[in-house]
Amino acid sequence: VLKQAEQAAIKIQEYPGLDDSQRVNRLVRLALGRHATVKELEVMTAFVYVPGDDDASRKLKWTQLTQALFSSLDFRYNY
Repeated sequence: VLKQAEQAAIKIQEYPGLDDSQRVNRLVRLALGRHATVKELEVMTAFVYVPGDDDASRKLKWTQLTQALFSSLDFRYNY
């Protein structure tokens, strides 16, 4: 699951022309089949965006966020 989360996170980061909030919303749409709520978008974007983070830190955060979505009830019971 971690490897799949890492691969999905890499693909999300490679989408051209998107900012972090747009990437979060796209990730939620792909994983959960719905748009992120305003609160989800706020919390997740704050998690992945910390000024001064290097590429390795950003990759790890996106992977962790993706893994959290894969572990969520919404993901497991998304029809």
